[in-house]
Amino acid sequence: MNHYLSSKISPKWLRLVPFLAMGGIIFTFNSTLELNYMIRGYLLFLEAQIGIVILYYWVTKVIRTNKKMSNLKGKKKDEK
Repeated sequence: MNHYLSSKISPKWLRLVPFLAMGGIIFTFNSTLELNYMIRGYLLFLEAQIGIVILYYWVTKVIRTNKKMSNLKGKKKDEK
């Protein structure tokens, strides 16, 4: 099977998996804490903001490396 076709098969909703995992981890962490509800709410927003920023940079890094790999493969095909 062509590499291009196999890379296009994955559905778009798979991009949500890291965000869903992060939400599950934050929910589990906050549900085990025995703190005041105001502090728990503040921690929830703080963790969500930090998690989204980390995931954003991680996803952009993965996309950038995938583009570099595809560019390298394209250059190798042009050389042949």
